[in-house]
Amino acid sequence: SNPTNSPCWANSLGYKCCSNPNTEPVYYDQDGEWGVENGEWCGIIKKESCWAEPLGYNCCTTCSEVYYTDNDGKWSIENDNWCGLN
Repeated sequence: SNPTNSPCWANSLGYKCCSNPNTEPVYYDQDGEWGVENGEWCGIIKKESCWAEPLGYNCCTTCSEVYYTDNDGKWSIENDNWCGLN
C-alpha cells in the first residue's frame, strides 16, 4: 500500500515503494532513488522537490513566517535551523 497520493513509479519495475517516506536512499539510477525495507528493494517516492536541499537545508514543514529573502527564495526557521519555504 502506498501511504501518499503519488503513484508508485517502482510498481512498473516489479517493486513496491517504501512505506516510510524518510527511507534513506542506498542506490540511485535513471528511474529514481532506491531504499531497502524488510530486506527488499523499494522505490522512494520523492517528496515535493525542495529548492533548499541542494543548498544543504530542508524545506519548512509548516507555513512559517518569512525571516529572510534572497535570490534563492524565502527562508524561515524551524527547530532552530534555517529552512526554505516552498
